[in-house]
Amino acid sequence: MLRDHGALTPNGVVVRDLSELDTARRLKSPWIVKPAAGGASCGVNPGAVVFDEEGLRKRVELHLQNMEQPALVEEFVDGREFTVALLQTGNREFTVLPIVEVLFDSLPEGSPHIYTYEAKWEDDTPECRGTFLECPADIDEDLEESIKQTVIAAARAVDARDYVRIDIRARRDNNAVVVLDVNPNPAFSAGSAFVFAAEASGRTYSQILNEILRSALDRHMPTGRDD
Repeated sequence: MLRDHGALTPNGVVVRDLSELDTARRLKSPWIVKPAAGGASCGVNPGAVVFDEEGLRKRVELHLQNMEQPALVEEFVDGREFTVALLQTGNREFTVLPIVEVLFDSLPEGSPHIYTYEAKWEDDTPECRGTFLECPADIDEDLEESIKQTVIAAARAVDARDYVRIDIRARRDNNAVVVLDVNPNPAFSAGSAFVFAAEASGRTYSQILNEILRSALDRHMPTGRDD
């Protein structure tokens, strides 16, 4: 769906049984292995990036047995990571809030540059202490425009409504923007990436909440609504 709407995604396959590993091995290594369904980076830790077939088999087996669900195996995209918050402003129209970059420069040497469960939720871990959010991201105009076009295409592809946050990477070799994940109901608590971006746009928490509510009201009562 995303590619049909002009948004690149990593090459990947869903593995439901170890007998299907051959399809994953055909992908270019290194690989990243994630739960096929889930949220909040559950199941994504420093061991999620694997470099050889034995590591791939063990990681897929871990998901199949411990998480009791299929594994999504993707070609790991080496590059800068961003998360982008959008607000719906009309029928399939969106405003892109200031872009947030996920910085991995302070991670322990050898740690994969990925936004893990530990980085998000476990304060007393090297991953959390070594991962930071920066907004607005320090990017040039061409990359910013490419990111905006990609995330709007992705939001339209899944018929996102009211508000959405989209995780992307820009490939290190050519800056091609690749969609990692579309979050149709992203975290909205204080300190979350969405609120971080909203505040960087000059909006208060109350203002952004009102915009989301008005968008939903307009969708259900498009005419004759009493403010």
